[in-house]
Amino acid sequence: MLGFNAIGMDAIGVSAQAAATDASAPTLGGSITITNITTSGARAAWPAGTDNVAVSGYELSCDTGNRLWVDVGNVLTADIDGKVAGTNYTVRVRAYDAAGNRSGEVTAPLTTAALPPDVQPSFTPSAVRTIKVQAASRAFTGGDFWDLVDAKRPRGIKDPNSTIDVTFDWSEWLADMGSPAIASVVFILGGLQNGGSFVSGVKTTIFAKDGSGDVASITCRVTTASTPARTDDRTVYLDLKDQ
Repeated sequence: MLGFNAIGMDAIGVSAQAAATDASAPTLGGSITITNITTSGARAAWPAGTDNVAVSGYELSCDTGNRLWVDVGNVLTADIDGKVAGTNYTVRVRAYDAAGNRSGEVTAPLTTAALPPDVQPSFTPSAVRTIKVQAASRAFTGGDFWDLVDAKRPRGIKDPNSTIDVTFDWSEWLADMGSPAIASVVFILGGLQNGGSFVSGVKTTIFAKDGSGDVASITCRVTTASTPARTDDRTVYLDLKDQ
């Protein structure tokens, strides 16, 4: 027991002297093993290095050309994160000792997993019934103007200069698309002049002016705020009836 303590005390002085005079770099051979590849990283493992005194730790870089060394400590595995999906990287590891000497690097290629393709979800038009429609002073209900079965030609508006204020509730559509919010909405208005649109939460209001007396179909192109973003086109048909 006393001998162990003595060696420990002597090692302090020996280590300090070695740090000042040791010019031999560690040796790191073998290869890096890459596992658990995800869209943002992976796990890297490497064999232990050797040194004339002792290996103090390892540095790792995962880069596309410009090395960014990170001290991972005296371990033989490290998790890599924060990378871009579907990108080619080079993983590099090198050993160092207490004197600051560093070995040559060992490398391995890493290609992060690609993001899954944007799959269009199933959807039924009834999921985006309007909650309110107004044309001039006339009020219309959702059941009065949505044609959910046949794409028949709508009857149009009595006053060709009236402005239609249509409010949509996208909540069921978004639930079907797996996203809590809309990033953008584009309205493609056949036969209508789009007077503007805005998004507030999951509800959208469009202001459409029919200069010809006819109201044709409206295609709503919704882009979600999810990652990855999803874009879905749905065509709805206005069939207005005066109450």
